[in-house]
Amino acid sequence: MATYTEIPITAPAPGNFSVAHGLGRVPNGATPPAMTAAGIIRFQAARFDVTNLLLSASDAGLTARIFVW
Repeated sequence: MATYTEIPITAPAPGNFSVAHGLGRVPNGATPPAMTAAGIIRFQAARFDVTNLLLSASDAGLTARIFVW
């Protein structure tokens, strides 16, 4: 059975950061960040690992949602 989850994201500072996805495994995929604030959050070259989503933000305090499975 597939596990799906939507993760709210808040960038702590400009630049690279990570957010735990909670799947307990490497995700099979993830949607691009759906921004809920002005600015840009995007995936790093390595999009995720077994624990985290690997992201980069244009500014601190930006918010988005990402759906992972």
